[in-house]
Amino acid sequence: MLKENVDERGSEIPHDCYPGMCPPFLGTSLQCEVCHSIGKSCSGPMKTCTGGEDTCGIILHEVMIGGMEIPSSIKSCLPSSICQLGPITMNYGKVKARSHLACCTGDDCRTISVSLPPEDTVPNGYQCPACYNVDSFQCGNEIVNCTGSETQCVDLAGLTNSGGLSLKAAMKGCTTISECSIVGNGKNNLGMMDIKLRRFQCTPASALARLTSGFAPSNTLFLPVLSRFILEKILF
Repeated sequence: MLKENVDERGSEIPHDCYPGMCPPFLGTSLQCEVCHSIGKSCSGPMKTCTGGEDTCGIILHEVMIGGMEIPSSIKSCLPSSICQLGPITMNYGKVKARSHLACCTGDDCRTISVSLPPEDTVPNGYQCPACYNVDSFQCGNEIVNCTGSETQCVDLAGLTNSGGLSLKAAMKGCTTISECSIVGNGKNNLGMMDIKLRRFQCTPASALARLTSGFAPSNTLFLPVLSRFILEKILF
């Protein structure tokens, strides 16, 4: 029997290697390209996925600030359980974001394409408190109209890792149910910003009349956003 991470010639199989340079595997360990970059594509080394990560994923993300669009792309190992989740859109008032995920394995990852969900600016009858602050764990409230499939209000805060600096951040706004359905361990990614969550709360968005009258929804979910597997191997 061959030892773990050793091929039939007794040579050690590296955990990290670059596309086209990886030796053949006798086992069933999945390897995925892992990268994170500004722009609509990225490239990086192949890495062996850990337990529970049974597919590769390509994520396209776009942040919109003051009319400026900033795209970013991520490739990583993922659990296949999240592959059926739909597109995610977020509205924090002055900052908006949208993302989409495509799952793949093997050669399919070379040809698969990922497209962002179309921007929907038509209000859907729901509203949420919204704010965006990178200096504090708290931020003020303005009211924004949710659009498209945004039916949840999100309230999050944490420490962001940007260029080796740790900064406080707080955000509130509308989001889709997909963002509130991915469970992780508190280390997450929001576009190009890696964040260690200290607070995350999803609540069903309220209709205009209910929100303006001060009625708050009672069904609360404490679930993190885009979970740990996306960036913890890259930036931590």
